[in-house]
Amino acid sequence: MSHYQHNFFESKKPWSVIKDMVLANYIEPYLKKVRNLKRPILFVDAFAGRGVFEDREKGSPLIICEAAERWVPGRYEAIFANKERDDHLVLEQTIRPYIEKKTAQALHTDAATLLQMLNQKVEDHVLFLYIDPFGLSGFDFELLRPLLERVRRGHSTELLVNMMMPDLHRKAAREASTKAHMKKQTLTKQEALDKVFGGQYWRPIMLDPDLETDERERGVIEKYMNQLRGYMRFVVSCPVRARHETRVKYYITFCSRHPDAMGLMNDTMLAAYEKYMFSKEAEDVPLFHQDDDHESWKLARRHLAHELYKIIPEYIQRFDPRRSRRDLWDAIVEDHFMDYRKAEYHAAVERLVRDKKVVSVKPDGTLGLNDKAILYLSHEAPI
Repeated sequence: MSHYQHNFFESKKPWSVIKDMVLANYIEPYLKKVRNLKRPILFVDAFAGRGVFEDREKGSPLIICEAAERWVPGRYEAIFANKERDDHLVLEQTIRPYIEKKTAQALHTDAATLLQMLNQKVEDHVLFLYIDPFGLSGFDFELLRPLLERVRRGHSTELLVNMMMPDLHRKAAREASTKAHMKKQTLTKQEALDKVFGGQYWRPIMLDPDLETDERERGVIEKYMNQLRGYMRFVVSCPVRARHETRVKYYITFCSRHPDAMGLMNDTMLAAYEKYMFSKEAEDVPLFHQDDDHESWKLARRHLAHELYKIIPEYIQRFDPRRSRRDLWDAIVEDHFMDYRKAEYHAAVERLVRDKKVVSVKPDGTLGLNDKAILYLSHEAPI
């Protein structure tokens, strides 16, 4: 085990707080949805870690098992893998109650072996695959492809993958690639990235000397998301930092076939990110200034709500035939992921209706607001 990995489990790092908050806040409403599918539910955590930190904070295995026991007891299976033996042994003890109930397995194996095994094991399961590695290796795109292809056969599959940006730069080795004595080692690292990303499209982006660091990262992640969009209709991503002013540590990328999942993840990631960032900024502000800081945050949200008020009519006009309130939200959140909350969208629509800028017509032809109601600009309304 590397020194970094050993120290990782002493306490949660700032980015781990956000990642685990996203997982915890998403998984319960997700389970409420998929339990209605009446199919066995399979959770897979390919880089599970120890399940708990030395400061007793819960890791992803406990977050998953506790939520599953609460919402789908007896209807799920969770598989957790660790390459490092020390991590495996600690995890076995951490999730012992679930192992004894035969709802969870702790496997001492690497992620690649686990993913290959899954291709034989997964049938008509509802699959939630969580990939949170220490670096960028072990989850080659070709290993994910058969699991992603399940969507085309109508099987519920969701993927949540965390990609470490410092490791992206280390393996891309932009500066080292120009030095002859480092060429072989650099090529090996770059070939490993080719496998993870499922192609060499990342190379011209990462090796471009004219791009800023954050531009390279965003460019590669967007291309990776396009790869995933070949299988999943809805793919979104969120940068994770320790603080607003620091570099991106991870990108959390999420994909699903269902628009409800995208909207739910939008609110989940936004809430987790804002809650953590506000708490960190509050630590740096004297107590008597914290109320002012909170007021600034509320003003920022009001400004975004005003933006939403202006763009909704633009989206209404974009579609012919006109779309429902729910369909418009799906389109807006896909284009503006993590900008607005669903509740803010609903409030903006209600305000537009009150201001007589928008007319909302329910399926029965009467005026009124619900998710199925069709939204029209006032001068185009059929009634």
